[in-house]
Amino acid sequence: AIFEAGLTVVGISVDNFSANRKFYVNELCGGVLKSSIDFPVANKTWRIHLLFDATHCFKNCYNNFLNKKKFVCPPFLDEEVGNPDFKMARKLKEVVLHPVAIEKTNVRLADSLFHESTIAALDYYASHGHPEFTPTARFLKIVRKFWNIVNVKTPTAGQMKWDSTKKTISDVTDENLQFLLDFST
Repeated sequence: AIFEAGLTVVGISVDNFSANRKFYVNELCGGVLKSSIDFPVANKTWRIHLLFDATHCFKNCYNNFLNKKKFVCPPFLDEEVGNPDFKMARKLKEVVLHPVAIEKTNVRLADSLFHESTIAALDYYASHGHPEFTPTARFLKIVRKFWNIVNVKTPTAGQMKWDSTKKTISDVTDENLQFLLDFST
């Protein structure tokens, strides 16, 4: 029906609920989750990208960081990320660091962990005698930039906030789009 109306589907977005993941895996991907699938219609084939809602991806970063405490990250954009260590972010509120199960669904807590002020504090201490904070700051910066780019709610957000990561993507050469491509890789 969408195709007959003259529209082209390029992606499907769902939240991270287990039934939605199972639908992607079992019904669309033949048992192994893929980032996109072939979509044949009217003797043509193109890719449909299987997406997860950005809010849920952001909260998943937060919850995995809470649960694992320490990550091993590959280099990103030719910069070493290292091993961010969640336990080093000691200045955050107790609820951010130790939420009960229901609080882990609160995007505001994820926002607090990945907030610019948390990153600035880690950068400050990393350059003032605590270089072990550097990998954590780098990791938080990457996730924060992802969140800023995908969480744009108005076309003028980037201008109003003086933040280029909150600029609306309007061209295939846009640096924010390139970041998302790099991030997805």
